[in-house]
Amino acid sequence: MTPLLSTTGTAAERALATELKRRWRRGESPDAAAALAEHPELTRHKSLVVDLAYEEYLLREKAGAAPEISAFAGQFPVFGGSVRKVLDAHQLLTEHPELLDPAAAAWPEPGTQFEGLELHVELGRGAFGRAYLAFDPGTDRLCVLKLTTGRSAEARVIGRLAHPNVTDIYWTRPVGLRTALCMPFVGVSTLADVNSAVFSRPGGQPPDEARVILEAAEADGLAGYADRLSQPVVRPDEPYLVGACAVAAKIAHAVAYLNNHGVIHGDLKPSNIVVGPGGTPHLIDFNLSTAEAPRMVRGTPAYMAPELLSAARAGGTAAGIDAVRADLFSLGLVVTELLTGRLPFELTGSREGAQLEGVVERGAAQLPPALPAVVASVLASCLATDPEQRPASAAPVAVALDRFVARWRSRRLRQRGTVAALASLALLCGVAAALARTWPSSPSRELMASEPLPRSANDFLERGRNSLRSGNVAAARTDFAAAYDRSGDPRALALVAYGMALDGQAAPSIEAGKQAIQEGAASAEVYNNLGYALSQSARPADAVPPLNEAILRAPQLRAAYYNRALARYRAALAAQTVDLHAAEDIATALSLGEPSLNLHFDAARIYAACSVKAPEFRIAALEQIRAAISAGKDPVACRTDALLATHLKIDPGFEAALATPRGEPPGRVPQLRLVEPLS
Repeated sequence: MTPLLSTTGTAAERALATELKRRWRRGESPDAAAALAEHPELTRHKSLVVDLAYEEYLLREKAGAAPEISAFAGQFPVFGGSVRKVLDAHQLLTEHPELLDPAAAAWPEPGTQFEGLELHVELGRGAFGRAYLAFDPGTDRLCVLKLTTGRSAEARVIGRLAHPNVTDIYWTRPVGLRTALCMPFVGVSTLADVNSAVFSRPGGQPPDEARVILEAAEADGLAGYADRLSQPVVRPDEPYLVGACAVAAKIAHAVAYLNNHGVIHGDLKPSNIVVGPGGTPHLIDFNLSTAEAPRMVRGTPAYMAPELLSAARAGGTAAGIDAVRADLFSLGLVVTELLTGRLPFELTGSREGAQLEGVVERGAAQLPPALPAVVASVLASCLATDPEQRPASAAPVAVALDRFVARWRSRRLRQRGTVAALASLALLCGVAAALARTWPSSPSRELMASEPLPRSANDFLERGRNSLRSGNVAAARTDFAAAYDRSGDPRALALVAYGMALDGQAAPSIEAGKQAIQEGAASAEVYNNLGYALSQSARPADAVPPLNEAILRAPQLRAAYYNRALARYRAALAAQTVDLHAAEDIATALSLGEPSLNLHFDAARIYAACSVKAPEFRIAALEQIRAAISAGKDPVACRTDALLATHLKIDPGFEAALATPRGEPPGRVPQLRLVEPLS
């Protein structure tokens, strides 16, 4: 087995868990919670916690004293959600043994090889499937192997999706009477585990800070091996409600993506959402998903819409039920539970959520009064018992949650900026007092003192744009942020993103640009500026989709062609290939206005790279070198450029191009890749 096996628990820890189970089977009173308290090193590994809890439950059940599932799972705050899921599946199969297929082979055990994968530990199980953390020697990475009973269409649904918050798939194949799916490893903890960890304190109140979400998501110590490591969704020191809404917004975006692609998830619930490093959620388990209106009523009762529950209780079908709006109801339940620690309806039955009685007649959602109005409003719309009163898509839910998070973070940023400004002001006042004794007053100082301070959002916008014209980008950004904080106008946020991009702050510019688009500032200029910022990142190919959108909205926008050319060129370099589309884009950018020396120089590099596949571009590259030098580019910079030298030094025209008389360098090179929104 690979050394990576140690990431799922040391040999000593696994041996200890095995010894504990052996003692219990020999007559010692089983108590997983006490064992974990005595051996805290075991609590870091989800597989060991769930295994010990399940063993205790089985032994107590065999003795005729099976504990109540919810209370029992509550003893394991970090991974209680996973413990409960395993026990629910066990109870379902105990009550309905006819669901078991006697012809099916035994489930594979951790520590064995299966379909070319090394199985490390069991991650989870349901009534009809199991998931394992595995290692693929062929690709030298961890992955997840999921086995389901029968033939599954899950792979066909997932295979045509591509979203950062929706699980992906490597391969699928039938194995005997089961279906095997190999998927990326994105994390161990589910949203059910996060809920258990967050609301485990007396009174069920969450901690003050959102860092508990990060701790729960990374509790197993495997975060560093996740296949998708993206920008953190949650910030540790922000309030829990803000961090939870940030996670919820990503979930809503994923559901909106499914809506837009005609896919119904059909079983949205916390245990079907993996929370990876940084709090990034991933929708999993598409067993009940469909690309068409479902005919059968399926799902988990506690998270099903009332119309589906009514059909199930009446023994009917799902015909005529709006499946998208049913998914929206489930989304509302998932988000409410994440924010408050409980479902917003009183449920009846010995097993909470497993009985239909009392669930169908849900009545109005019981939302805590402490929820912010914008959040409570969007959740109430999702949880309307009348499907027609729910949103037609998850998109407005995602936007509302994003906006709440962005507004809070923007205010925090402004508050921190104000504190820093006051400290600086105190220092400056001391300096000014000393200087005032020796400096005479000046008309300009008097004029500044008489200038009115901005009061409205429009005042801040106007002053910010004046600062831009004078070259004071930092001051402009501050005023644009103040305008957004006062008005919530996404166009002001688009200007914040623009200012950040001008200052070379790509990461915050990307965040602000995406938020502005989600809130409605979806102009060609905003898409272009987002593409520019993304092209500066480690994954320049991510810039192409927003730049495509910018060109679709404004076919003559030169900046978008320029940015897309560079994004394609850089992505091709990283992949050690050639993208001739980059040459097409840079040619269009050159044709749409007066080029700058930088545009000529970038065109030369793109044409030189493309000459590997199409030698005729070598001539175009030499032409652009001459044009760049004529516009003021230093010939030495052209000669020493590694890419130009690599592809053109064998061409005798290269030296001739470098000998072009240099033109007068411009005082200020125009910015051709960014476009001011609202200009």
